[in-house]
Amino acid sequence: MNTSQSLMSKKTLLLLAAFMFVFWSLFYVSGSFEYSEFDGALRLLGHHYTAQGLQQYVDFGAVYPPGPNILLGSILKVDSVVGHTVLFSTISLAIISIFLYCYYRKFGLKNSYIQLAMLLVLFSVSLLHISGEPISLLLLSLLAFLHYLWIDQEGLSKKQFCLSLVMTSSIVFFRWDTMFLYMLMLLVLNAVLRGEQKALLHAFSSVLIGFVIACSMIAFGYGFRDVFEWAVNIPISVIGPYRNLPFPAITPPRILNALVYISALVYVWYAFVMVSYKKMMTSVDKKHFMFLLGFPLVYLPYLLGRTDWMHALPFVHVLALSLVLATARIERRTLYVALAFLIFPLFRLLLPRSIQVNRSSTIIEEELASCRNMVHGIPANSVFVGRASYQRFLYNNAMLYFVRPELPPASAFISEEPGLQNSCKYGEIVAAQLKDAEKPMIAFIEMGEQVMERNKTATMASCNKIEDFLSIAEHYSIGSCSSYDKPYEIRIYP
Repeated sequence: MNTSQSLMSKKTLLLLAAFMFVFWSLFYVSGSFEYSEFDGALRLLGHHYTAQGLQQYVDFGAVYPPGPNILLGSILKVDSVVGHTVLFSTISLAIISIFLYCYYRKFGLKNSYIQLAMLLVLFSVSLLHISGEPISLLLLSLLAFLHYLWIDQEGLSKKQFCLSLVMTSSIVFFRWDTMFLYMLMLLVLNAVLRGEQKALLHAFSSVLIGFVIACSMIAFGYGFRDVFEWAVNIPISVIGPYRNLPFPAITPPRILNALVYISALVYVWYAFVMVSYKKMMTSVDKKHFMFLLGFPLVYLPYLLGRTDWMHALPFVHVLALSLVLATARIERRTLYVALAFLIFPLFRLLLPRSIQVNRSSTIIEEELASCRNMVHGIPANSVFVGRASYQRFLYNNAMLYFVRPELPPASAFISEEPGLQNSCKYGEIVAAQLKDAEKPMIAFIEMGEQVMERNKTATMASCNKIEDFLSIAEHYSIGSCSSYDKPYEIRIYP
């Protein structure tokens, strides 16, 4: 193949990747995706309740930092699925555009067709991570890329230091744990380099200061005890042991779980290539590649916590990003092979789907219609979504709180998690909150049990604190409804 043919094939690859990225951008902006009835619903509820004047960690609980709720609920007062979709898609695409612009300014276009094509494919995948709101992942990718570019310098300028600090604080408001791990990675790199690289030392200092400022603001604004309980203790100590999964099977229909093993093998291969190339590296190259090898490890705990393909996506994203940046510095076919192995399984996710404007909101309305018709016009002052037995469950249909969106939740525990409602301590707290809730209270009680996972949920038992209250307290049933293929009894607690 001559040079002109090779250049044409690279341009064709870039055009195909650009088409894929534009398609998934339209898919995201148009709201063609579907919010999950648990994670997606909890994020939407957070924005909605904040816009109503309720306080996170007090009136409603969430293991997420308050950034999205402050942005949409307090500042912009966006209280709709459509508004949420438009705003977050705009922010996500803006971050991606800045990243691509910075990449172009650094490496140009002449020799970067393949790298830019890979980046567009990767960002298409990140847009699929909708229910998790990819802003924190994209922001941290951009921050890490800027730190990577600044390694060549003697140190960070005042503007760069302040930019790094502000970006760090912003990320903490969206996701604190990955920012904490990224800060640890920079600390380890500085220890390995013994502080010789001032740019990295300055980067760590800016991240540390930004992290402390953001955490202090959250703790001061929401109360240290409540923040620590919801953001640290509950997700790590209480529900963490019930959520961890062993390494997954990859038999159909779980074939995508092979991504967990593929990403691990690619990282080992990547590290081996870098070590074999070490003798030909300059001192600056070594610092760059140490950074590129360290960055993917920031998302390793998230992957190991629940070893399935969905929780592998952030690790895959940053690993592939690291590989792309490595290929921009050294031409090694083995790196391109590693990228191909990593990205190939994702094409099943990137197969074309129909673009249906506002599909996400339409599906929610369809799933809530049955229950909404049953309680329309019934006087009530609070709402609760629970279940008849907490002996065997994984999560609740939090979307049902939108059946009567004008009502506050009867309990702050709007998310049901193994380890919480089934425990004596938190079960008693929820029962007390239900007892003190403003009446009449509408309760959607899920009937039946859910299929347990291959972890601690298989042997868990309930302390029956909530069940006892729901059965003993005065109430009457007004019928049943269905939502997301689950049956519910509707009760009124006068």
